[in-house]
Amino acid sequence: MNNTLKIIKADIKANKGNYEVILFLITFRLSGFLKQALKRYKFGLFLFPIYLLMRLFYKILSTVYLMEIPVETKIGEGLIIYHLKGTVINVDARIGKNVTINHFITIADAVNIADGAVINPLSVIIKGNIGKNAIVGAGSVVTKDVAENMIVAGSPAKVIGKVT
Repeated sequence: MNNTLKIIKADIKANKGNYEVILFLITFRLSGFLKQALKRYKFGLFLFPIYLLMRLFYKILSTVYLMEIPVETKIGEGLIIYHLKGTVINVDARIGKNVTINHFITIADAVNIADGAVINPLSVIIKGNIGKNAIVGAGSVVTKDVAENMIVAGSPAKVIGKVT
């Protein structure tokens, strides 16, 4: 639970003032924690009603904001989301710490996004890994690996610069 609280605090700090995102991320994190607790702890059965309530609340928020992020998805602390609209992240995706995700993003398959990466609006990441501090330009379609500190854009995404 301490780790979950640490992650929630980092999410709140990263999204300071964006209360809709904070509420969404808290329900996402707590739903994931409670799902694991049901399996892991002897007293997990007592958590079941709380889990159901949290999942219901998360599902309502997901529907309202058109967000599809399974609670099993591995997402590091400090996730920044600017707009809660139209984001789909595959359950097998792994997202590092302090990653920024904008609206209308699709992350498919077993994509790994390293710490500090920025995924701009209307981008689709079909396959490949996004390196540390890399930036994916708006409307890009990523079909292969992006090295760390690189800026990619286009369809298919090509390197257009380097983060300095």
